[in-house]
Amino acid sequence: MALFSRFSQMVVGRSGFLFSAFAFLGLANCAPIPQRAPVPLALIEEAKPYGVPGPVRRWANTPEDFTQQDKVSARLWRRPGPHASLALSGGGQHGAYGAGLLKGWTARGDRPEFEVVTGISTGAIIAVFAFLGNDYDAVLEDIYTQYSTAQLLQSNRLGALLGAPALNTAQGYEALIQRYVDDTVVAKLAKTAGQGRRLVIGTTNLDATRSVHWDVTAIAASGSPNAKLLIQKVIQASSALPGIFPPVLMPVVASDGSTYDEMHVDGGATQQVTIIGPHARHFKKGHKADASLYMIINEVAHPAYAPVKPRISKISETALTSLVNASLDADSMAIFHAAAESGLRLRATAIPSGFTAKPKELFDTNYMSALFQLGYQTGRSGKEWTLTPMDLLPPT
Repeated sequence: MALFSRFSQMVVGRSGFLFSAFAFLGLANCAPIPQRAPVPLALIEEAKPYGVPGPVRRWANTPEDFTQQDKVSARLWRRPGPHASLALSGGGQHGAYGAGLLKGWTARGDRPEFEVVTGISTGAIIAVFAFLGNDYDAVLEDIYTQYSTAQLLQSNRLGALLGAPALNTAQGYEALIQRYVDDTVVAKLAKTAGQGRRLVIGTTNLDATRSVHWDVTAIAASGSPNAKLLIQKVIQASSALPGIFPPVLMPVVASDGSTYDEMHVDGGATQQVTIIGPHARHFKKGHKADASLYMIINEVAHPAYAPVKPRISKISETALTSLVNASLDADSMAIFHAAAESGLRLRATAIPSGFTAKPKELFDTNYMSALFQLGYQTGRSGKEWTLTPMDLLPPT
């Protein structure tokens, strides 16, 4: 993955980097190391992020999470007529593929209104606008074709050497989220909550090393003055690749009024793609659900065979990429089996392996524009959807 390649380059650097950094850069340019008041384990279940009343989040893949999925399923999937849900994976700037696909799907004319949408990492910000509908296709195009690395991240290498939490600060990315996830968006999300639809975003609670599912529609409908801020921070945290982006420290309020914090990072640290949806027991015996599950994988379907140079940067990069791909395969197969059990029609897509362009930086606008156009063509044609995630795995 390009993200890991860039990470390797920034960490290894040149032999003279340390000397030049200390000789020519002042400490005033370093981002401060944040101070923490971690929430005690005994209070973590009751703590309210930004004071927003709950329940607005759950540990992923727990009995409580499955219970909430049951409730969503019971409301939505017993209704007559066709149903559609969407799951969006991580992938950094590769999210341009999914963004373009949605716009192409709109142009094709048969894109459904999704009743449940889930997103992790780059899939988190796509999920917000995919959930709100095709009126936001232009927003996704802007986000994934107009913003370069320099606009989103500011280097903090010296700060990182001195103990800061990341190699960059992310004021540009924060500003992007604040620009597009505004009061109008939050109001529309709140309205969909009343219809029973659900938008779920995944982050990783790094203190607990566990995946968290955030019910963004419930946050929007909470009436809290901090609802918009919390939604923005959840999106930021979900895509905060550790080491590259700083983690997000979320203040939480305990039942006694005490304030602590939680550290959240990229949802892809624990899950690559997820879904909440129907279970077989919600359908009458012998009744076949008229329901479809679409899964957009913002990664190359199966990277080409490529011998690895015996260098620490390339070895580390390839090993990390392999770990992410293996996790993505496992998550995709779990979704496949859940869909099969529930009688869902599953359709999956990933970046075709024939796409061989290489990015020149973390967020390369030329590269992302090419990916966006590829996604648009895919969505417009409707030809790249496969029946099972197994079709996306490397050939044997």
